[in-house]
Amino acid sequence: MFSFIKKRFLYRFILVYINNLNVNVHTYDIKNLKVLHQASEDFSLETADTFTKELVEYINKQQEEIMRSYVVSLLNSQGQGIIPTCSSSKFKKYHIDRRYIYSICINEMFVNYVTKIDVKWVQKTFAKTGIDLLFSPFTILQDIIFIENDTMQTVSYILQTNHTLTLMIAQDGKILYGSFFEINNDVNPLYCDYDYCKNDEDDEDEFKIDEEIDFENDFDDFDDFDDESIYEREVSLVEENKTFTKFLNNSLKEFYSNEIYNGNFVDKVKIYSEKKIDQSIIGYIENELFLQTEVCDIELDDLVLKFCKKEVIGV
Repeated sequence: MFSFIKKRFLYRFILVYINNLNVNVHTYDIKNLKVLHQASEDFSLETADTFTKELVEYINKQQEEIMRSYVVSLLNSQGQGIIPTCSSSKFKKYHIDRRYIYSICINEMFVNYVTKIDVKWVQKTFAKTGIDLLFSPFTILQDIIFIENDTMQTVSYILQTNHTLTLMIAQDGKILYGSFFEINNDVNPLYCDYDYCKNDEDDEDEFKIDEEIDFENDFDDFDDFDDESIYEREVSLVEENKTFTKFLNNSLKEFYSNEIYNGNFVDKVKIYSEKKIDQSIIGYIENELFLQTEVCDIELDDLVLKFCKKEVIGV
């Protein structure tokens, strides 16, 4: 009954996404579980952990306009992960020192943890605006897995946002393994082989493109040639493909080779992405890894707002 009354109130959710020194702020006004108004603005950080004066003023103004306003962010820290058990006595088995992390048990299925250093970074960054809700991409992906629940199959689920990759392997709804990668970081020491981290330029892969491009002649037929060259866009796409496949490869390698996971062979990969998945990635997974592949388009804001409504309104 109380949640029925709460639905009638007007809420404002201010979603703040931080990617390196770039900040995207998406604002949603919601009443009766429907979006009445939405807006989006882009900003830059002053330093790695400091909002600019303009950004602080914008967020605070958004909060002042509506009484029930909530500042929300998605954790994109490399210092986060999961342990496929809620038993604190098994943390040591997974080489996690409880003294340096904050953790929470999710649905009695797994522990989602983040380092205390990263929590302090969030607190410092939002010091002048406050932050009400902080969600982990692991929690969001687990909610998708719970809905899908592929019985008896071992599935690698991947949540791809514009800036991060989150992977969880599950069988019959049980979480077995998880890994996270921030795309714009040059090196993720947790999920890459030494040679690749040491010298990426020497890495030969199926996504290498021809460096011998004649800029004066090859692009004469393109009328929409703009400031960002076609070649640069190709290079960017190739790097994204390489990042994706490296992340998947190394996650599967760790899952299979580390005896603590008792890794069953994965049957298929399900990708939930807010941007288009290049066909070469699907071809690689199916033809090189011999895994079924399914791709689903998602709107990240919709997934985050679902958790906002659950936490604040109770529905």
